Amino acid sequence: MGRGPAGLYGYQVAKVPECLALANLDSEGTRPSVLAKRAGMTKAALGELVDELEHLGYVRRQSDQSDRRAKLVLPTPAARAVTGLVRQVNEDIERRYRAQLGDQTYLTMRQALTTIVPLSRGLIQPRLTAVDGVGAATARAGTTPASKREGP
Repeated sequence: MGRGPAGLYGYQVAKVPECLALANLDSEGTRPSVLAKRAGMTKAALGELVDELEHLGYVRRQSDQSDRRAKLVLPTPAARAVTGLVRQVNEDIERRYRAQLGDQTYLTMRQALTTIVPLSRGLIQPRLTAVDGVGAATARAGTTPASKREGP
C-alpha cells in the first residue's frame, strides 16, 4: 500500500517529487530535461525518480521520434489513473474552499498562494486528463508537442 492519502486508493505514489513528475508529464511524452525543469529538479535527481516510477509501472521510456538520440518519458495507464484521482481531489478541495470563503476571497487567496509558490515551479493540476476513466489521455488543448516544449 502507498504512503499518505494515495495509499487509501491503492497507489504507491505519494512523495511530492513523484507527484510533481507525474503532474508534469504530457500524454505524448516529455523529455527528461523538460520534465526536470518543470518539476524543479536536477536532471540527475529526475533520472533516479523516473527509474523508480518506471519500476512502479507509472512511466516508460522510448526514443523520441523527432530525435532518435533523445528519450521521452511516457505515462502508463496507471499514471493516467492516479493523475485522474489527483485532479478529482484537487477540484474537490478547491470547491470546498470556494464554498467556505466565497468567490472573491477564494480568488484573492489563490492569487496570494501563486505569488508565494509560482505555478512555474510545479503544476497544481496534472497535465494528463482521463478520457474514459483509465484509458487514453489527452494533453491540454493548445499545447505544442512535448519534445518541443520547454516550460509548463
